[in-house]
Amino acid sequence: MCRYFGIQNDITIQYHKDFSITDIQKEFATLETFKGLGYTNKAYERLKLLKIIGNDLGSIDIEDMDKIRQEIEDGLKD
Repeated sequence: MCRYFGIQNDITIQYHKDFSITDIQKEFATLETFKGLGYTNKAYERLKLLKIIGNDLGSIDIEDMDKIRQEIEDGLKD
């Protein structure tokens, strides 16, 4: 498009080497199915929730993610 308008551009685009696309509803359904079958594994639940939240929020800052992580861990202590 820039050539068409005669615009000289010196733009470089870099992409991350990896990325993740998550179907959040499917991930929550998987977690609920796991729990519905009677399995209780706090480590699995914690990691699954962190994965869902991390992929949903993407560029959340570290302090906010730490708060979320702590709330998850506190909620799974029951």
